[in-house]
Amino acid sequence: SMMTACVSDGRIVVLAWIFNPIQFSLSFTYMTEIPFAFFTGLGLLAMVRYLETGRIASLVASASALGFSALIRQIAALFIAPLFLGLLLPQPGRPWRQSLWRAVLFAASTVPFLAVYYLWLARRGGPTPAARRKFELLSQLTTEQVIGNSYGLLFYVCFMLLPLLLYVVPSLRSSW
Repeated sequence: SMMTACVSDGRIVVLAWIFNPIQFSLSFTYMTEIPFAFFTGLGLLAMVRYLETGRIASLVASASALGFSALIRQIAALFIAPLFLGLLLPQPGRPWRQSLWRAVLFAASTVPFLAVYYLWLARRGGPTPAARRKFELLSQLTTEQVIGNSYGLLFYVCFMLLPLLLYVVPSLRSSW
């Protein structure tokens, strides 16, 4: 079925992303990139397992791994928000309250990680000096730097999705 194909493709994408050597070879610091990629990949893999099995434990594991990932890099919110919104969407043959309950459970499993971080920040009197410096540097970005970084991002995304492309190409060829 279409759902089974999407879930198995999703598993392949997540595994290819987690184990892609570019994660290691292009990491300049070997500090936050690897744990961020690991916990984000783990969260996405747990979400794929949840979609396959419907097990609540997989949903909680997904949200928890992504919540922890957000502690490492806040950009994890770009994964958390769409998954939360996707869980809110009504499912065919299921009452809307079930979708709402699962989205709330996902949020409740993610929010404690973020809440502890923001309480820690408030207790310390605000962001760390390194975080404040990052925000100061944002005002000095030029359009040329943003365009250059966007090309680099496009290259990285294409390279990371190359294993999926290799998986999909044979099926595309047969459909032509």
